[in-house]
Amino acid sequence: MADELGESPIQDEIARLEEEVKALRRENKELLKTVDDLARNVFGIAQFKDSDSDINFYTGFPNYQTFVACYNFLSPGGNGENIVYVTSSTDDSFTPTNSEEIPGDKPGRRRKLSTLDEFFMVLIRLRLGLCELDLSHRFKVHVSTVNRICISWINFMYLKFGHLNIQFGQVDLQLTRPCLNPSKRNIPPQESSLMAQK
Repeated sequence: MADELGESPIQDEIARLEEEVKALRRENKELLKTVDDLARNVFGIAQFKDSDSDINFYTGFPNYQTFVACYNFLSPGGNGENIVYVTSSTDDSFTPTNSEEIPGDKPGRRRKLSTLDEFFMVLIRLRLGLCELDLSHRFKVHVSTVNRICISWINFMYLKFGHLNIQFGQVDLQLTRPCLNPSKRNIPPQESSLMAQK
């Protein structure tokens, strides 16, 4: 009789735990579905990587591979450890973060955006001229975060791209220079007269 009494509470406990496990599995499944739904609604590069036309529209790059190649050339590091992120101090001036910190150990809260999405956001700002408030709504971050990311990345890109020797020859400059006087362009006379009438 003692064995039966001893087994009954254990069996009851096992049954209760099995029900609890089933409930937790259902809750886990619902939460995973919610996370998937939220991930699909996030504005970022992952949403557009399969669409060359969208990549071109937002960044100016012809496709995702070119976007990633430029990102890899810049080499910001996995957690942005190669970028000097600016922070706002109490007097509203921007100062760089302490460069003696451990790489990847940035002060403050954990970053909401990956460095790839930060780069994407900066290119959208430069290409489309979207205001910081619009970008903050799209990327679900604060306006000041958008501002600091843009300043940091533009400074970083200036330093990285500044080392490239990009010079055009005189012929290239002459071919691409805009000319306001149609008589000085190599335009056939009939087209020149049409431009004068407008």
